[in-house]
Amino acid sequence: MKATIGIADEQQLFITSVSLLINTFEHFVVTFNALNGTELLSMLHRTSETPDVLLISPRLPGINVQEAVACIAEEFPLIKTVALLEAYNEDIISDMLQAGCSTYVLKSMNPVELENALRQIEEKGYYNADGIDHDYRQLLRMKNRRKQPVMNERELQFLQLASSDLTYNEIAKKMSLPEKVIDAYRDSLFQKFRVRSRVGLTMEAIRNNLITT
Repeated sequence: MKATIGIADEQQLFITSVSLLINTFEHFVVTFNALNGTELLSMLHRTSETPDVLLISPRLPGINVQEAVACIAEEFPLIKTVALLEAYNEDIISDMLQAGCSTYVLKSMNPVELENALRQIEEKGYYNADGIDHDYRQLLRMKNRRKQPVMNERELQFLQLASSDLTYNEIAKKMSLPEKVIDAYRDSLFQKFRVRSRVGLTMEAIRNNLITT
């Protein structure tokens, strides 16, 4: 039996083209689509068979997408909700993961990458495009099982700011430090938390209750 896919995106042309593509994949079929948040929630509540995977754009009109994702995660826990992004954006990814998305995919992915991503999402519940086999949603749910890294006050301040939408340059100005020092804090914390991206750092900070969101 093929896994079912739902698509919620503001662009009809994209929905049509990606639906045709996904329907050529051996193990997947698109069962419904929505152009706005109201239509999406209405369809989810009306259908007797919700999709296994829901691709949702953070720019979907007519609704607060993060609130919608949180609502879907609570009402339809079996749906694997995936953020569908125009381009890589750490702040949007972090917000969507915290809201309840399992992972994210990019609209610029080639067909082979997309099929592989859908397969991993369906089988494992997540997909990580940077090649690191981390389930960031699980990091939000799991208890603090390993010793928390030792950090000084400046690193904690950087950690809080790095979890915001500020750029590294803006963080440097806010902390009254040169950008090279900020880069050093970033690299040090990446090593301490064993992550390779700002998103991973934010997820680890949340898991360890080191920041407020």
